[in-house]
Amino acid sequence: NEALLYMVDYLGEFKRNNSVEKLTFITLSDGEGGGLNGWDRTLSTRGSGYDSQGNWRSHTVINYLHDPVTKKDYKITQDSSVQTRVLIKLIKDRHDAKTIGFYIGRNSRRDLAWFVRNNAMTANAMDEVNLVSSLQTALRKQEFAYLTNCGRDEMYLLQSSKMGIKEVDLDVGNNMTSREIAKAFNKFLDVKKTNRVLLNRFVAQIA
Repeated sequence: NEALLYMVDYLGEFKRNNSVEKLTFITLSDGEGGGLNGWDRTLSTRGSGYDSQGNWRSHTVINYLHDPVTKKDYKITQDSSVQTRVLIKLIKDRHDAKTIGFYIGRNSRRDLAWFVRNNAMTANAMDEVNLVSSLQTALRKQEFAYLTNCGRDEMYLLQSSKMGIKEVDLDVGNNMTSREIAKAFNKFLDVKKTNRVLLNRFVAQIA
């Protein structure tokens, strides 16, 4: 979250210095951002103090992050994941940017539940359970999954166990039969399939 906050102003400088007309802001993470605090070291939702009659009372506190450039206000809390979504939204609004995230994690129900809880805006616990199941299915089938309702335009989930680099050459010899050539080509395409599907989706977002 500290890095995102820094990027709010820096992206404007980057766009001016590089004459950028169309911006895509991409993040890569293997975890969640830390929480930010206000000037008094807290973003508490509760407070207390004297009212106009001199009585000591507790009250609800609602905090906002104000962007002096767009003049927009963003409701913000102590929740670090809420803060991440707010900062991504602020960047998107100020710089008219596409926002895409890559998240590297493990394909376990526990880790996926944590990922969903911190990134997906699910309505209830059952929606969360169903989303975890669908992410597991996608990861088994194509080795990546993605979210859309998460503060970014899209967020891709990549399995940490599948992050090794695979280099496979298309080996076709002069003496190979047409059947052998076809078999070698299919093997080559199978290895490239996941990368190709992910790349096509990513390119469609930034094109």
